[in-house]
Amino acid sequence: MKGVVYASLRMWRNVAFLVLVMPLLYVSGDYIVSSFQSSKNGSTMNHYVVNKNTGKIYVGAVNRLYQLSPDLKEEINVSTGPIKSSPQCPPQKYSCESGQFTDTYNKVLVVNYASQELIACSTQFHGICEKRYLANMSISNTNKPLSNPVVANSLNATTFAFIAPGPSQGNGVQPNVLYVGATRTNIGLRIYRDLVPAFCIRNLDNFEIAYKSPVEQSSKKEIETQHRETFKVNYIYGFSSEKFSYMLTVQKANTQDERYASKIFRVCQNDKNFYSYAELSFKCGSNRVYNLVQAAYLAKAGSTLAQNLGIPTTEDVLYAVFSHGQTNKLEPQPRSALCIYPMRIVRKIFTQNIRQCFKGLGNIGPEHLTKSTLCQKTKLQIDDNYCGTLDINTPIAGTVPVEVPFTQDFPSIIASAVAVSITYDYTVAFIGTTVGTVIKVSIESSHSAMPYETIHVAPDQRIFPDLYFDLDKEHLYAMTPNKLSKVRVEDCSRYTSCSDCIGVKDPYCGWCTLENKCSLRAECKEADQDLRWLPYTGQNCSAITSHSPSQVQIRKLAQKTVKITLQVMNLPQVRGQYECAFSAYGRNHTLTTNAQKARDQVICRTPISSKLPPIPTGKDHIVMKLSVRVGGKDFVSVNFTFFDCNVHSSCMHCIQSKFPCNWCIKEHLCTTNKTKNSSDIVLGNAYTGSKLCPRIEYDSAVIPVASGTEKSVSLKAMNLKDFQTDIKCKFKLNQDVKVHATKTSTDRIICDPVSFSYEPDVPYRNVPFEITWGPNERPLDNLGSIQVKMYKCESMATSCGICLTMDKIYRCGWCENKCSIRSQCTNYHWFPSSEICRNVKITEFHPSKGPKEGGTLLTIRGENLGKTFSDIKKGVTVVGAHCEPIESEYVPAQKIVCRTGRSSKKSGAVRVVVATFASAMSDFFYQYVVPEINGLEPTMGPKDGGTRVTVKGDHLDAGYEKSITIAGLPCRIERVERRELVCVTQYADRLMRGMVNMTIDQTVINSNNVDYSYVVNPKVSDIVPKKSVCGGGIPMNVYGQNFSIIQQPQMIVWVRNKEYRGDCSQMRDSHLICYFPNITEPVTSGNINLPQRFSYGFHMDNVTNLLNLTDYLGTVEVQDNPIFSKFTEKVKSHLYTNEYLTINGQNLNKAVDEAHVSVRIGMGRCNVTSIASSQLTCQPPKVQPEAMSDSDYPEVIVRVGRNLTYHIGFLRYEEPEGTSLHMVIGLAVGGAVLLLIVIIVVIAYRVKSKQSNTMKKQLHEQMDQLELKVAQECKEAFAELQTDMTELNNDMSGQVSIPFWDYRTYCMKVLFPGDKDHPVTKYQPNSSNLNSKPLQLFMQLIKNATFLLTFIRTLEAHQSFTMRDRVKVASLISVTLQSDMVYATSILKTLLEDLIKRSIEGNNHPKLLLRRTESVAEKMLSNWFTFLLYRFLQDCAGKPLFLLFQAIKHQVSKGPVDAISSEAKYSLSEDKLIRQQIDFRTLTINVCDTEQFSQPYVPVKVLDCDTITHVKEKIMDAIYKNAPFSRRPPIESLDLVLFAQPPEWRSTPNEILILNDEDSTSKIEGDLKRLNSLAHYKVNDGAYMALRKKQTPVNTGPPLQEKPTFYKYERLISENSLYTRSPSLGRTVNSSGIPNDGENNIRKYHLVKQHDSPTHREGDRGSKMVSEIYLTRLLTTKGTLQQYVDDLFERIFSTTHRGQVLPLAIKYIFDFLDEQAQLHNIEPEVVHTWKSNSLPLRFWVNIIKNPNFVFDIHKSHIVDSCLSVTAQTFMDSCSMSEHRLGKDSPSSKLLYAKDIPKYKAWVDRYYEDIKSIIPISDQDMNSMLQEESRLHCHEFNTEAALNELYKYVDSYSCKLLQALESDETASRSKLDLKLQQVMNLINNADQSY
Repeated sequence: MKGVVYASLRMWRNVAFLVLVMPLLYVSGDYIVSSFQSSKNGSTMNHYVVNKNTGKIYVGAVNRLYQLSPDLKEEINVSTGPIKSSPQCPPQKYSCESGQFTDTYNKVLVVNYASQELIACSTQFHGICEKRYLANMSISNTNKPLSNPVVANSLNATTFAFIAPGPSQGNGVQPNVLYVGATRTNIGLRIYRDLVPAFCIRNLDNFEIAYKSPVEQSSKKEIETQHRETFKVNYIYGFSSEKFSYMLTVQKANTQDERYASKIFRVCQNDKNFYSYAELSFKCGSNRVYNLVQAAYLAKAGSTLAQNLGIPTTEDVLYAVFSHGQTNKLEPQPRSALCIYPMRIVRKIFTQNIRQCFKGLGNIGPEHLTKSTLCQKTKLQIDDNYCGTLDINTPIAGTVPVEVPFTQDFPSIIASAVAVSITYDYTVAFIGTTVGTVIKVSIESSHSAMPYETIHVAPDQRIFPDLYFDLDKEHLYAMTPNKLSKVRVEDCSRYTSCSDCIGVKDPYCGWCTLENKCSLRAECKEADQDLRWLPYTGQNCSAITSHSPSQVQIRKLAQKTVKITLQVMNLPQVRGQYECAFSAYGRNHTLTTNAQKARDQVICRTPISSKLPPIPTGKDHIVMKLSVRVGGKDFVSVNFTFFDCNVHSSCMHCIQSKFPCNWCIKEHLCTTNKTKNSSDIVLGNAYTGSKLCPRIEYDSAVIPVASGTEKSVSLKAMNLKDFQTDIKCKFKLNQDVKVHATKTSTDRIICDPVSFSYEPDVPYRNVPFEITWGPNERPLDNLGSIQVKMYKCESMATSCGICLTMDKIYRCGWCENKCSIRSQCTNYHWFPSSEICRNVKITEFHPSKGPKEGGTLLTIRGENLGKTFSDIKKGVTVVGAHCEPIESEYVPAQKIVCRTGRSSKKSGAVRVVVATFASAMSDFFYQYVVPEINGLEPTMGPKDGGTRVTVKGDHLDAGYEKSITIAGLPCRIERVERRELVCVTQYADRLMRGMVNMTIDQTVINSNNVDYSYVVNPKVSDIVPKKSVCGGGIPMNVYGQNFSIIQQPQMIVWVRNKEYRGDCSQMRDSHLICYFPNITEPVTSGNINLPQRFSYGFHMDNVTNLLNLTDYLGTVEVQDNPIFSKFTEKVKSHLYTNEYLTINGQNLNKAVDEAHVSVRIGMGRCNVTSIASSQLTCQPPKVQPEAMSDSDYPEVIVRVGRNLTYHIGFLRYEEPEGTSLHMVIGLAVGGAVLLLIVIIVVIAYRVKSKQSNTMKKQLHEQMDQLELKVAQECKEAFAELQTDMTELNNDMSGQVSIPFWDYRTYCMKVLFPGDKDHPVTKYQPNSSNLNSKPLQLFMQLIKNATFLLTFIRTLEAHQSFTMRDRVKVASLISVTLQSDMVYATSILKTLLEDLIKRSIEGNNHPKLLLRRTESVAEKMLSNWFTFLLYRFLQDCAGKPLFLLFQAIKHQVSKGPVDAISSEAKYSLSEDKLIRQQIDFRTLTINVCDTEQFSQPYVPVKVLDCDTITHVKEKIMDAIYKNAPFSRRPPIESLDLVLFAQPPEWRSTPNEILILNDEDSTSKIEGDLKRLNSLAHYKVNDGAYMALRKKQTPVNTGPPLQEKPTFYKYERLISENSLYTRSPSLGRTVNSSGIPNDGENNIRKYHLVKQHDSPTHREGDRGSKMVSEIYLTRLLTTKGTLQQYVDDLFERIFSTTHRGQVLPLAIKYIFDFLDEQAQLHNIEPEVVHTWKSNSLPLRFWVNIIKNPNFVFDIHKSHIVDSCLSVTAQTFMDSCSMSEHRLGKDSPSSKLLYAKDIPKYKAWVDRYYEDIKSIIPISDQDMNSMLQEESRLHCHEFNTEAALNELYKYVDSYSCKLLQALESDETASRSKLDLKLQQVMNLINNADQSY
């Protein structure tokens, strides 16, 4: 009986769920605040996880990893596939060359907060994992390829993993490990799949099994071999709770049962052998079992639920959703349930099962893990914390299940996810479903829950089990395959009343009475006060339960007000004056009156009528909101009505009012007054009153009267009183017509006859009228709005057919040629409407042709085409074949629509027969044709559709209904002609190819071999430049893929929600030129220096993911248009033919460069040389060009892009003025006389001052030359400084990867610079001559602090211990102790303490501490930083350093670089600056692949003054742009080949020339030989070149003084060319020096001649004054590189904006120095210097000057000199001393003189920020050091390092033994004897060897 009652209750609850919840399924509100869709990149999402510290979201998708902001804005997008792999290959990343490219599916995404890493596992390589940095997910933290498969390698196989504490390592500390459950798959070789156990725990560093032993059981569980292929375990959820780790699974009940069941198993976290493994059944529901768990969530319980469960709110509760599954099937059915499991109950059930087994009851198991045997009985006491102490009774398959009744079931729903949150005292579950909804459930107890709202997230898409909240738990993230949505957990503000707020039953929402709003409890003031915040349970809203009166007649308020009594429930007690507020039209009209509160009543009065708002037109009342108000806030309210009966003017309207209104007939008035038994009062009653009102009625709403006739109107009168006499009829014709009326005994009113007529030729005209009575002519009610309708038959119908089919009430007929009434047809025969018109006529039909199979809908129009459908049903034929009319389309007499039949004839007339006796035939013929398709253009288009396809054929315009499909998909038709049809393709869900088919009416036309292909959508990868002016027209280079399939691409820019479009011209499949659109509105807000950034995209057919690329490629910068100033005079003079033309303006180079600007001078062109912010310079033609118009002079016109044109003025070239003949004669005579005088004077003068004149002339010439050179150099420097920065940023945009050295190589380059083959990097074989036991003893000595410190002090005290020895010993000690960084750090601190003490006590100033490497401690400190800052370099500081290196290298290469002296035009170093003018041109050469000429050429920029080696270097940099330098082929092994013409595949061999730095054509000038350059070989711009492996020389050049000759290409091709072993020309190689010349007494030079004599050297370069002018080039280079220097310094000297926290090592050492300073009373200035010497000077300066220590790059001499200047600036920035500069100061210090104060401020702030950080505990530091040692313990050969150290022991053995003997601690430990023992063992081993 009890079960029946329980089932009955469940049934009624299900009914309630359906009734109450289902209507809410689509009432979601504005819950979705943001979303992220991966479909734009074509990837489906798999998993996501939320960083609980930062709120960032990490998404794992197919072939992608995304990093999103908390608002789902994409921050980082990392490609993870497709990857070349194969199931048959070993599980090693990048090791499968025979595989195929396969998609990468994410299987696990876990955050490791301890190491700040993201663990991402995928299906690739049998299921391996990788680690990435949380701060920047694009950077991988996997130093070496991991080869341990971890997860399932199939998309459909389940895997669940989580991080929790693992087994102790012996020190009591339980490190975090990764718990993994993975379903067995059949993909790949079995040997590889066996590497992935069913359940295991793994280390977090390399994902190895946490504990493996050949003797004991390891930390894993594997399915028995015989069951692995048949018994599949699906892992649903895993979690950690109170020292145990649990997993939920769905699997077969056992190995013999095919039914599926849910299971829960656990292991103790401190059990490395898994002896504690136990597995139980996991059930939900008592009567109806839901056997398939779908998702689960571990959380706490709110106080209400916790009280019901009998647990505190701090205990864990497991919430799980289940579905019902069919027998033997894993697929869930649409019926689900929610169950709640307190974890204390779960633990007790596990303990109960374990106890039974240890009592000897039951079996161990389950059978799929181990053979089932009987449990062994023991006396071991089992409690809830049993952790598998014995290797017996393991594993355990319990018989007592974990089972609870379901809390809430969900009919017709499959639950797929669950998450739980606590709000106030309540527990809310969010349940995701397979149809894209999230159901919100309020959990009130273990057996009671209430679904109260459903959020529609994504229609018909499954919500993934991953459900997470944001950091504030105000939003929930829900994921579907293609969408991640951020959903609000509540939307309380949308409920505007208390009843709605509480009635929705949302635990988040409550009514805030004081603020009169629905809100969260936290948003309500004084929420803890009584009745201030009303939750959804246990409280009632404050409400007015009654009010008296509820309505008032306005007329009563004219003189006095009315008292209102309000009965109020739950009115909160507040301080202040109560008021009654009457509000209308919102709050626009509010009246208040004072009120009094008495217990539960509020009494107030109404306002007077004059203050009330007017009653709306057409209404008789106004409803106002009556509120009880205190302090301006409304608490409760009710509607109160003010009404007025007087607004009604008719009886019926009066008595039908809902208010107590009565109609007074005599007074013709509506009033509230009434007199009992009065005969002239009609009481207000809508039912009875309507029968008593006096009124008129007619059979219809209109009375038809033909125009031009006279008619007496008769109507029926109802309820007329005896006193209602003197009745009149009033008609509103052109003038009001009033006639008398007669009332008959039958209560009819007959108006006297009235003549009705109207003039306009319109079909009809309505005439309003009314019936009045009495002298005041009061109208009777006319409820039907009866009117007289005058009409004209001839205007209503133009043909006989239309006339006879009109309504019979008009009594129209056909009279000869017009429609009229019978009385107006006097001379002709009149056809009444019962007749049929005989003159049938067809005026048109369409279409004019159709397919021969028929089925075409033919529309026939004409006259007199029958009166009824039956008249023409069988009378329509087309070309002799019956055409079936369609009744629904038939319009009597006017239109017939019929469907054609098949006809044997090709053409003929259309014939209509009406009623068998009247017929008509068309004047033109209908054709039967055969449509066909024979062509298509284009034949392919994007998958997203939108392509306009032109289908070609014949008779394509035939028929009525047309549709066309392409590859089975509809194509929207736009235009149809006979031989051409244009349609637009639609979206395709996959790539495919298919035929074109067309359907015309019922005929299908198949194309013959006409196919169309849906191909991959175009993709945009970059756009250059990303800025323009608002006038547009600037060409934008768009790079991507598949552009050739787009017909009319356009660029789109959105400016303030307005779209602007610019056209694109197609160049190549991967390159478009798009012109920026013209933006017609201003883009800047008054400040020309602040550009605007706007979103942009591309319209490419229907490809939607290109419409807005802001999230993918950023925004585009838009500046105001440049302003060019006109000439001050209309015509400007051009003084000299070789001068530049300068045009002034504003904002000239903000968004344009020389390539975008053209200047025309008449018919000629002025070549633009430079553009500055306010000036444009161009070089005009030598001769004045012709004018383009009728003007005298050519006009100067500037064009910017395609859209902007500026008229500057006219330009006049100066010419000598013409002279007349008389003037010539006069001038000649005068000149002759003057010349004679001058000659005499000059002769006399020259005799005395010949030498003086000569000197002055020479000086003048020199000054002129100097002035010209200075002007030219300054102008060039100014133009370069304005443009170089922009060009450098644009050119640097292509760098995409940073070639970091691995950890070992990096350390070796810093610790042992220049030593490439140091023994510590070599692993020695087992047969080594080193004895392991002596070295082990020696290592024990090294690990003894007393010995090691004595060893170091002894060596340093010896005079023969050189500086080089100190560095070497420090490095060897660092390498030896690298595996124990904690001990190494303690030794370092001890040595530093000694060093500080000696520095203070000695003669040296304390500031000199750590400045130079004069001790082992100082070098060890450098090495210590080297070890611990490697990750910081990779994650943070490496990128700006690499960009600075690249920027210097790029800037230097833009100008000439001397190959001999390494001097350059662009340099930061004065010593490496070319101090003379070098003429050069920039060339773009096309480098091709000599193996595959079909590959695209690689354009490379070079200078014509470059040597051949320089050119090779630049080509290698372009080809191997992103490849490490060590992977490039040696440049000495390559030849540079010049082609005579563009190379291509063809039979005729090409001709080539091999270029060299030196050959027989090299120029020799005395004892100097000049290296060959491109100019020497006369290489032109656009030349074609190639690199290939050096071969046996074949006439590399002709004899001297002869023109270089090209040779046949076929003679120089070999199979071993460069391209057979190196990448294709899409990659990016080694700088080699100039080969030595073997000739005697011949010296080489390139650009600058190097002379022995200093005087000669100076004279060659020019005077000292001239050479100093070139120092401006230092400023140009410095200005160009400034941004990169700032970025590097800011990144180093900042504790923020770095993507990760400050390295602990820096904080630790700085705190140590502060402690030492405090101990010794050191001044702050000295401490500042210590810090600068320890870190910036000892570490950073070395790294900045030698970036090749960190990166796999080549550093040239000129780049090294520039880096030295940067490093010097870095050192100066850290110095506390003031830099006093003067004119004689070095240029390197003058260059950054203005920047150093800024950098000094950064350093000061940096030191202060570090000091303010909370000190690091020794425990935290030791943990970090231990982790560092563990990660790199195998990087170096410790034995080799010990062997090298022992050499020093052997060399200084006597001194060392004496020191050990004299040291008390060492002597007590007998260290001298131990050392002697080690020496004897090693020496004996050497002798035996």
